[in-house]
Amino acid sequence: DADDFESVSMTACGNEKELAALLSMEICPERGLLAQDFACTECSNGISMKESIKCDFNGDYLCPKCHGGNKCINPVRIMRNWDFNRYPICTKCKRLIAQISYNELFNFSEINKKMIKNDERFVRIMQLREKIFRAVQKRLHSAVGKKNQQKQIAIMERLAWPKVHLITSTNMFTIEDLIEIEGETFYTSVLV
Repeated sequence: DADDFESVSMTACGNEKELAALLSMEICPERGLLAQDFACTECSNGISMKESIKCDFNGDYLCPKCHGGNKCINPVRIMRNWDFNRYPICTKCKRLIAQISYNELFNFSEINKKMIKNDERFVRIMQLREKIFRAVQKRLHSAVGKKNQQKQIAIMERLAWPKVHLITSTNMFTIEDLIEIEGETFYTSVLV
């Protein structure tokens, strides 16, 4: 499956431009092949419009070898348009998406307010998130002393891993959370 990402460190992704594009929430910036001097952005070899492949994540045109022919979901399209279609995404950006899908947190309620307020799934999920957060706060409040609170935090983080953000906030999501919400597996992953 093309969405089964391998874990990759951020340093392996190289250029920070792609991460900046995601964090600024730009859907595939359109620059055009002319702006690249008809050269692949990876290997700098000349390419024609006919042979080039545009990366839907960063908007760059690449030769087929550097692009890799990958198709996967674009996290920006998920957050902006709730679009889970697969788009041509170059190998380098696919690695970056793999890393951020599990590790970067996004305030989805600010990015897509309409979805949070109008989609019944999110109404239920936000209620669940609120319950979890209140339960955590209650448990911490009942723990006497700073050392005992730290111990309780460590226990809860271990139990919540890899979704530690569920006990520390009510509105932060990973891309993987959004994929699980769309696939209706979020409740299962949280309650396990």
